[in-house]
Amino acid sequence: MDESKPAPPRHSSRTLVIALVAVLIVVAIAGIVLAGLRGRPTGAGPVAALPSATQQPGSTPTAAAPAIAAEVGAGPNQLGFASGSDMLSPMSLKKIVDVANSAKKDSHTIVIAARLEGGSEREQRMELAKKRADAVRRALQSAGMPVSALRVQISELPAGLVPKLDADRLELSMK
Repeated sequence: MDESKPAPPRHSSRTLVIALVAVLIVVAIAGIVLAGLRGRPTGAGPVAALPSATQQPGSTPTAAAPAIAAEVGAGPNQLGFASGSDMLSPMSLKKIVDVANSAKKDSHTIVIAARLEGGSEREQRMELAKKRADAVRRALQSAGMPVSALRVQISELPAGLVPKLDADRLELSMK
């Protein structure tokens, strides 16, 4: 006598728990990704004191939005700036602190390199490159780098050789 066994009852509560765990995992991953993209410094370390060094009095935190947008696509040793601005974004400040910590640990010199295009408006571009390099130098000093371990290098190239994105970026390298 073959008795067919009835199928085990479905456990809707088990299915519900699995679905909720999957949703929680997705939300946690999204939170981590968004936190990484925002790059907001926390704590009272050297980064917390830096915005006052590069932020103009009376400016609002939303003024940094173009600087943050310029940072997107920048390499690990590149600092992006908004066009015509010398304001450092929170992502740039974090990169600066990371580079400073690495350089201090290994006793390296940091080179702050800017490239600009020759031609008309050369003086304005040179002045902006100097302001940007000075903002980065001050941020590196705030992160504990001695002035003797910092070098600024501004290169002027013929017209047409500097891509627009590279004109709004500085590069940090360790020697």
